[in-house]
Amino acid sequence: MTLEVRSLTVRFPGPSRRDPEVTVLDTVDLTVPTGRIVSVLGPSGSGKSTLLRAVTGLVRPTAGTVHWDGQDLTTVPPDRRGFGLMFQDHALFPHRDVAANIAYGLEMKGLDRRTVASRVAAMLDLVGLDDRAGARIDQLSGGEQQRIALARALAPEPRLLLLDEPLGALDRVLRDRLVNDLARMLRQVGTTVVYVTHDQDEALAIADHLVILRRGRIEQEGPTEEVWRRPRSEFVGRFLGMTNTFPGRIVGGRIDLGWTTLDAGDHSRAGEGNPVTVMFRPAAVVVEGPEGPGPRAVLRQRQIRGDRIQGVFGVGPGDDVVHVDLGLATEPAVGDTVTLMIDPAQVATAPCP
Repeated sequence: MTLEVRSLTVRFPGPSRRDPEVTVLDTVDLTVPTGRIVSVLGPSGSGKSTLLRAVTGLVRPTAGTVHWDGQDLTTVPPDRRGFGLMFQDHALFPHRDVAANIAYGLEMKGLDRRTVASRVAAMLDLVGLDDRAGARIDQLSGGEQQRIALARALAPEPRLLLLDEPLGALDRVLRDRLVNDLARMLRQVGTTVVYVTHDQDEALAIADHLVILRRGRIEQEGPTEEVWRRPRSEFVGRFLGMTNTFPGRIVGGRIDLGWTTLDAGDHSRAGEGNPVTVMFRPAAVVVEGPEGPGPRAVLRQRQIRGDRIQGVFGVGPGDDVVHVDLGLATEPAVGDTVTLMIDPAQVATAPCP
């Protein structure tokens, strides 16, 4: 069974009657096969949550259709689509204990008590909270509430599960700890999933297919690793961590950046002499001594970035800037001259806009 979104467009009224409508989604086409975990990724305002709500039926499309297994669901009410939905705030019922929260969707389906109890027990086992069945919601930590919300969404065995920033309300440490558990649980149940987030690390850890949204349109989609390695635009590259971005040109099987050249490899498809945007991550660069074969660079600044130190280097006559992840054993001081080696295998190119 497959989810198909065809030419989906959503427009909202402007702030006043005189203002034009605001297009939030613009002719979006998306196919999600059975069992796939798709992450819809993009900055705030790109249309991610609106796409999810249009799929569930909470937002009525201005144009286009939503199909499941060939059936047009565009006018079918949300409660008749057989989809599960989990929001950022979890929306757990404070007057029900943990088991009763998980049982809610099963009771709405009219299942008998024995079936409900068995399914609740299975869900508690899945999320690792077997001992919390009788706990009140206000007795749970944020991470536990997130797990119970997931269990409640999965309990009725939805044919499609949609998650809208499910970890967004948690602090970074807790999110990092839970993301791998969430990925494991989703794969274990085998449910088809559409996972909305603005956090690239979260999306990369969970999804096997990425959809990058920009201003209501799909900028790029494909298998997660493929999109991560080969972004097809500067926007996607920067959004996925390729903070080193330079104009370049294909010349004689090399990529000419002005201050250095790189093996063009497959990038030669852009054509001899054609301008390209060259992108690579800080981790693609290795710092060597001042007499190395790479371009010379001067360390301008050292920045602490969470679990790593990042160096900001000036290179070339135009004084371009290259960001480099520095290992703990690499200790150039600000003002030191070094050389940089860029791994061509970690370089992506895109047509110049």
